[in-house]
Amino acid sequence: MREKKLSVTVGSVCAVLFLAVMVLPATGLSAGPEKSVTIGYIGGLSGFSAQGETCMENGAKVAGDWINDNGGITVKGEKYRINVVSEDHKSNSDGAMAAASKLVNDQKVKFIAGAVMPFTNIAINSVTEQAKVIHVAVYNVGTPDEFGPTTPYTFVAHNGTVEGINMMLDFIVKQHPEVKKIAFIDADDGSIPHVQPRVSQACKRTGLTMLGDIVSYSLDTVDFTPITKRALARNPDAIAIVNGWSSMIGGVLRTARQSGFNKPIFDTNGQPAEDIPTAAGKENVGTYYIPSWIIGDPHNKSLPVGLELQRRLKAKYGHELIYGAGMGFDAIWMITQAIEAAQSFDPTAAKTKWETMKTMKSVFGTARLGGLKTYGINHYMSNPQSIVTYDSDGVPKVVTWMDPIAP
Repeated sequence: MREKKLSVTVGSVCAVLFLAVMVLPATGLSAGPEKSVTIGYIGGLSGFSAQGETCMENGAKVAGDWINDNGGITVKGEKYRINVVSEDHKSNSDGAMAAASKLVNDQKVKFIAGAVMPFTNIAINSVTEQAKVIHVAVYNVGTPDEFGPTTPYTFVAHNGTVEGINMMLDFIVKQHPEVKKIAFIDADDGSIPHVQPRVSQACKRTGLTMLGDIVSYSLDTVDFTPITKRALARNPDAIAIVNGWSSMIGGVLRTARQSGFNKPIFDTNGQPAEDIPTAAGKENVGTYYIPSWIIGDPHNKSLPVGLELQRRLKAKYGHELIYGAGMGFDAIWMITQAIEAAQSFDPTAAKTKWETMKTMKSVFGTARLGGLKTYGINHYMSNPQSIVTYDSDGVPKVVTWMDPIAP
């Protein structure tokens, strides 16, 4: 009799469990969405650009995790998980084209994020534009082939070189009215013929003097002594570094300070604030300014998401290079916002909808759509930006917040 009762009890439990399994997905109580959409990410995970682009790829992966943990995205009443698949462009254009071809042609991916340097963006666009696949670049230097009327499926997720130049010159004339003459240094990534006129225009607008042409250096430069000394020979009131990874910035700072130059040096493109004292040596930083981001700043406009990004970066990758990671994070997040707004996984529908979205959520705050006057296409997302400097111990601190826009 006791065995019979036990048999009935076990059978009843099994029946209940079976029904629960069948009912849970239908009632929305499942652990998460079962369908998924793949978003590709192309970054420099090897080669010289890995020092900056690896943390951006980390941010893109964190964005996928974060979106999934918050329910995924909803399209036409159905939930979808985000699957972020990374490819390495190996810091060159051939690698970028191969990565884009693999994602678009082999894996049939319809949305791609990533890439910073103009030649890698151009290579990716050569594949994505023909296939009518959306490419959201993490950064834009301002060359016409990289971004403009000929790239209707390309968007930019963060302030780029042109916005950085204008923003930082506006900042310098207010912060250091004694600065009148500036020597500019830039990496020779093919963009200087397009960047130099932008620098000249910005200097004229702000009443500053550009000392000669941009002092350029090759991307494989290790010793920045001759480069920096060419800039110092022009007797500037300040030195501006237009584009370059943290190690390059560190090389300029170290040479300039050890040569006795104690005047302001500033960067017009952002880097993780934590990288600079390490790259230059904290004793060589001096009066230096860079567009960056510090989570602990009380004026941070997106603190909850930023704190979550910081926590997840530390847990998953063991670092907190949140500025670069935030750029990669936003590229993925903005794609999903466009998909949800369009209620479609068709890239053309998402593109068309995105063009009507004046603002988007960003880990840096509210991003604003622009770019038509500047680039000939209204596909540019500008984000609130903090300007960071350093104390004598190399600890970064925010000087002010600015809100650049690409008209």
